[in-house]
Amino acid sequence: MLVARSDPDAPKHKGLTYFLMDMHQEGVQVRPLRQITGEAEFNELFIEDARIPQENVVGDVGNGWNVALTTLMNERAGLGFALQIRLRQLLDDLIETAGDRGLLEDRLMAWKGLTHAERYGQPGPEGSLVKWLWSETNQRVTQLAADIIGPEALSSGTSWSYELLRARGNTIEGGTTEVLKNIVAERVLGLPRLKAAA
Repeated sequence: MLVARSDPDAPKHKGLTYFLMDMHQEGVQVRPLRQITGEAEFNELFIEDARIPQENVVGDVGNGWNVALTTLMNERAGLGFALQIRLRQLLDDLIETAGDRGLLEDRLMAWKGLTHAERYGQPGPEGSLVKWLWSETNQRVTQLAADIIGPEALSSGTSWSYELLRARGNTIEGGTTEVLKNIVAERVLGLPRLKAAA
């Protein structure tokens, strides 16, 4: 999926078009960015003289921004449903571990993010709120796991070491936390748009 400026004279979002691009064609180079978990779910993309046929335009020419928003809204809504289940599994595991170690009374569990995730999930700006809350809550939960379990949580190959390292990407994927905060501020809370500094 590629959103590119197709009309340099159109203002802002109106000059964008949404394309489906063959990632294996000549002129497209993908360089994986290896994460701290050892996986490479993100990458750098270099495009030079690559061509996309007209039939690979999704929606109308110049309507790419709306198509991209629809794509992201559905991605975030799907993440909201699936990731709240994963978060619940991690919380249950962590609560059990804290109980086994006699530490349950010493910690407060971050249920607020899970509660919000159960309320939202439909495409729209609310999905941005779910994803934002989930990503930050998941990072806090995995850090809490490290605090409860201790150095063992950082041992290579353990389930919690993977979760702790993988959580670092949560606030990047599906839209950075900064972008999601702007969406929530403008579209959920109705606050004015942030003006760029002169």
